[in-house]
Amino acid sequence: KNHERWSSPPFYLHPGGYHMQLEVHFNAAENDEVAVYNYLLRGRNDVKLIWPFRGEVNITLLNQLVDTHHHSYRLNYSEHKRDDYNIIESPKEKSLCGWGTDQFISYSRLQTRYVTEYLKDDSLFFRVSVKVHNLNKPWLNCTTPY
Repeated sequence: KNHERWSSPPFYLHPGGYHMQLEVHFNAAENDEVAVYNYLLRGRNDVKLIWPFRGEVNITLLNQLVDTHHHSYRLNYSEHKRDDYNIIESPKEKSLCGWGTDQFISYSRLQTRYVTEYLKDDSLFFRVSVKVHNLNKPWLNCTTPY
């Protein structure tokens, strides 16, 4: 098995929001597990956002058979130690170290088709939902000239 990687197109949480990207690794550590990582990217709105980023990111692998039994992983960017903040401070490079897990789901579970069908027609579908705990700096959104 080869180590393969798939990246979503970069996305903004909303107009004026944080810039992120999902990355999925196959055979991440040669352990027959699929890994998932969320990346905070440098974006056009960074100067208007509060840093470090605080929030929850839910990465969900969708069951393509029925709308139940989805497989999820939750990242909480608010629970990390002060030493870890260098990863979630305002991005200075194009992308930062990804946060996630290298044991998101096993290959055997991907191929189970009793109640779930995550892998269908060589496709996986992911949903990324984000709850931001910090807000924009409202004083920077003023459009009235002084």
